[in-house]
Amino acid sequence: MKRFLILTLIIILLTGVTIYFLPYWWIIIVVPFVISLFAFKNGFHAFFSGFISIAILNLIVSIWRTTNVNDNYISAIGELIKIPGGTIGLIAVITLLGAFMGGLGALTATLLAQLFDNKKRR
Repeated sequence: MKRFLILTLIIILLTGVTIYFLPYWWIIIVVPFVISLFAFKNGFHAFFSGFISIAILNLIVSIWRTTNVNDNYISAIGELIKIPGGTIGLIAVITLLGAFMGGLGALTATLLAQLFDNKKRR
């Protein structure tokens, strides 16, 4: 459990730093992928570590951007793509989409490592 929490924090920190310097949206998939490729042996733990870490990071970044940008602009984006709930609904959708991308990136790395591993992992 302690290792899981440490790796989750590492994913949060590395992804946050990487997003700051490289403004590409797909970085939230690459960082959990790389860390899970070497750190996790269990796909369940890898998925939830990537899911939780990117969910927390996306929630923090979305709230930070919402408070620093005009709230009317964020609400207009939510109405434009037909998300009910205004700003909160948009933040929830962004957080869930990012969380699933991070979790699936981490799960893909673990399954790829198991595919090419000569020994059976459990």
